Amino acid sequence: MTAGISDRQITNAGFSLLEMLVVLVLLGALFAVALPQFHRSASVTARSLAYRIAEEARFARLVAIKKGSATALTIDTTARVVRSETGRDNITIPASVSLTATVGKNAGTTISRGDIRFLADGSSTGGEIRLQRDGEKDITIRIDWLTGAARMIFDD
Repeated sequence: MTAGISDRQITNAGFSLLEMLVVLVLLGALFAVALPQFHRSASVTARSLAYRIAEEARFARLVAIKKGSATALTIDTTARVVRSETGRDNITIPASVSLTATVGKNAGTTISRGDIRFLADGSSTGGEIRLQRDGEKDITIRIDWLTGAARMIFDD
């Protein structure tokens, strides 16, 4: 007499290949969404700040044209902040990024604070904002006085 175990009595222990693949796909999707969020908040590059400042300058120019009156973009190198009169959020410059600015002198200009004014006709008082982070190249945001156009110059 042979004692045999039928196939129906054997129970499968563990996970199937399909279950493992579903888990791996879910983990991959989770990491694809979560990791860039942590990486983005941990490091701010001079390039990303320059894009934000140039965009804020362009917006301030458009607001001045639409309102028909001057709008200022204020650079404060001591407080390390760039703000505009448009009501949008201030741009805070971290200590790891050096900030220098060259602007025209007016009554409100000090050694650490100055304005670039955008006028109703689209022109501006002009100026430059320079950003540099350790190990990165200088980036200059140049605001043209005649056209008020903001452009970025990468120091190669």
